[in-house]
Amino acid sequence: MPSGNPGVEEKRFQAWRHFVETHGFVVALLADDLETERRLPIAWYQVLLLLNEAPNRRLAMSELNELVTLSQPGVSRLVDRMERAGLVRRERSTADRRGVTATITADGLEELAKAAPVHRDGIQRWFTASLTDHEADVLARVLGRIHASARDELHRRRLSPRLRR
Repeated sequence: MPSGNPGVEEKRFQAWRHFVETHGFVVALLADDLETERRLPIAWYQVLLLLNEAPNRRLAMSELNELVTLSQPGVSRLVDRMERAGLVRRERSTADRRGVTATITADGLEELAKAAPVHRDGIQRWFTASLTDHEADVLARVLGRIHASARDELHRRRLSPRLRR
């Protein structure tokens, strides 16, 4: 909500810019760590993580496409490459024979287990180590509120035909 105070508004835009740039820097560092230590692209790691956390460790390709944030335009090609590497498997949906799901394989689970400590250590090194407990609490609350609002609005827009272009 605008404050009407130019100094406060400038601080809010500065916070936005720092957020965007910091996200880019930290993700690039995490990607470098995963590539160097596991030879695993960060987008592959995200897909493995999403599938591992999903019910029955599988997601419809349409759901996966909406959830992947690091390589969205090429999710189908990304899954193709991961399938060739033996980390995921595509299957016809049992609920809708026209739909396709992606499932994490045993090799994918193994790779995720090996890559997770690298990713977790990077998050600690490049992000959480810079936060006090109080700052982490405030940041989690604020970003949680922004996350929920943006997620809900994006969902509303995608479900409303009149808002599609």
